[in-house]
Amino acid sequence: MACVRGFVASARYPSRQRAARGLPGTASAAESLERRTFLSGVVVGVTYDPWPPRLVTVGALQLIACHPADAALACGCTPVPAAYSWSYECHSRRRGRGGLPVPLRPRRLPPRARRRGSFNMKPPLLPAAALALFGAALFGAATARAAVEYTVTDLGRLNGEILWSAAFAVNDHGQATGWATPEAPEAMRHHAFRGDGGPMTDLGKLGGDSSHGNAINASGQVAGYYVLPGEQWLPLAFRTDAAGVMSPLGTLGGPSSTAFGINASGQVVGIASTDVASRAFRTDAAGVMRDMGTLGGRDSWAMAINDSGQVSGRSDTTADNTIHAFRADAAGVMTDLGSLGGPWAEGRAINASGQVAGFSSLVPGGIMHAFRTDAAGAMTDLGAMGGVNTYGWGINDAGDVVGDVAGPNGPDAFLFTDGRGMVSVNTLIDPASGWSVYGALDINNAGQIAAYAFRDGRGTAVLLTPVPEPSAGLAPLGLGLLALRGRRRHAFHARRVSPRRPSPLGRAKAGNS
Repeated sequence: MACVRGFVASARYPSRQRAARGLPGTASAAESLERRTFLSGVVVGVTYDPWPPRLVTVGALQLIACHPADAALACGCTPVPAAYSWSYECHSRRRGRGGLPVPLRPRRLPPRARRRGSFNMKPPLLPAAALALFGAALFGAATARAAVEYTVTDLGRLNGEILWSAAFAVNDHGQATGWATPEAPEAMRHHAFRGDGGPMTDLGKLGGDSSHGNAINASGQVAGYYVLPGEQWLPLAFRTDAAGVMSPLGTLGGPSSTAFGINASGQVVGIASTDVASRAFRTDAAGVMRDMGTLGGRDSWAMAINDSGQVSGRSDTTADNTIHAFRADAAGVMTDLGSLGGPWAEGRAINASGQVAGFSSLVPGGIMHAFRTDAAGAMTDLGAMGGVNTYGWGINDAGDVVGDVAGPNGPDAFLFTDGRGMVSVNTLIDPASGWSVYGALDINNAGQIAAYAFRDGRGTAVLLTPVPEPSAGLAPLGLGLLALRGRRRHAFHARRVSPRRPSPLGRAKAGNS
């Protein structure tokens, strides 16, 4: 067991002084509560003296007790420069070798002063239980966080019915959109929804058979598509207002269109058919659709747009059977982002810095890997996490990427961050919750993830929310304990001042009276 990180102070009660005062030979918990250990400036536990160091259990904690003079060698603790040391009689700020506090010998006081109790031999102590309880709570929360980093919220029901559903996008307010149906998903009678963990809002179908929500902006506007009745499956793009009222966006002259992205200004991007091809489109804030062109080939798709108007997607190139990811600027000029070596690459998401996330083939006919570009457009392979294929679907402004994994162990979802690389989302949630996350499709700037998960044999739209850091809620308690300890220490210093001896003039006046 190692020392708790950080070392502040320790009490040491020499045996001869304890014997002179009739105290037991070994310091009790209440009498030796003079060591406090700190983590990020907050009291997290208590330990006990004297030397030699030993394991001590305080509530749910096990800490090593050791004396400051031996801490660096024996326990690996590092004394904090602002440390204090209490001897049995008094308090000292002097420093000895290595900057360690030096206890002072007790100052002899007049018998009258000692009888009056004007010199308190040690400061009042905080109850051991209070510090131990706080320490146990903080360390317990930290241990729980190591195992569970995300909570899972079922995004609810549509019109009170039990649903199959999937969440495709989430904004920074935690509002998500996707599709939901009371039937099996194969029936294709889906309803676009908007929800944040309460009852879902049905966005309607504009008279069609079904609808899907694919993107949502900060105002709660949703972009997606609805499908007209009939034997032919013909999607048409829509955009809602902030209240959720749908409006069709039309096409580029052909029979179909689909919206995949929307930004804060209400600009929508997607794909629309012309007479001879399928083209990436971008609308203005009023909803007027414009063809974005290609990288030299016939077809193109626009998949996402940021608040600056930059667009990511995929396009045919001049080479046969070659599709590359692209990024377009606010004026619509496309830049070829290339691929990871294979003939296919697609940019599925773009953040405020212009970083693009998506997926690309590695070799012709080969596997797909998720990628992320830097702001300049250079593409990086994010790996496979033990699977065969990985697909990047969402990216936030921190550059965190979420997506899917397909491999021999079945479907999985991943979260990629710069500090940890690619990890399974299922390792970040409580295994006792019963959820299995199959797809992570978007991530917002708060780290919330829109996902598709299974529980009890049903696929459900869920929102994964990061568990707060434990110190955020417990720090005020720690600071409160410090403040109380400081106040009691101040009172101790005030009480230990001995009465002033009368001056000769004062004694003369007293004698004359």
